[in-house]
Amino acid sequence: MIGFAVVEIDRSQQVRDYLIPYLGHYRLDKLRAVHTNARWDVEYEMGLRAMQNPFTSTLYETEHPVVRVHPETGERSLMLGNYAQKFIGYSGQESQHLFRIFMDEITRPENVVRWHWREGDFVIWDERSTLHYAIRDYGDQLRVIRRITVCGEVPVGVDGRPSELRYKVRNPLQPLE
Repeated sequence: MIGFAVVEIDRSQQVRDYLIPYLGHYRLDKLRAVHTNARWDVEYEMGLRAMQNPFTSTLYETEHPVVRVHPETGERSLMLGNYAQKFIGYSGQESQHLFRIFMDEITRPENVVRWHWREGDFVIWDERSTLHYAIRDYGDQLRVIRRITVCGEVPVGVDGRPSELRYKVRNPLQPLE
């Protein structure tokens, strides 16, 4: 039997509509953030480390628009999450403050879809406009994940400027294969 889990999915288009008037002076449509998979601030449990190792065998740092335009619908959505480390043009402390404001709004209960898994469920979401987080409330139940990531286009901001790769390097802390 498949164990019980909850997945939180945000409705970032609705959140963005709320944040724009509230944070208009931050010029949200022009704001860019540095994202990286090098998360030295995270302590991984042994079971998660096996999953994390392939994910961090190559370290990336990218610059993304905070508001991206969906290539098919034209809708705007926030491009944030735990890999966003800093906002361009803001200090680390200012970035943390802004990040907390955005994430507090994104994760408000009325902006979140909670999926209560049942045996046989199959869930798909559009990663281009979704922030997802698996809540670890399944105790000692086995959690089996089959993830498929479809290669897509480079995110583009409201100003037409695409995301940029800042660096890509083999992780020196990972053993060579």
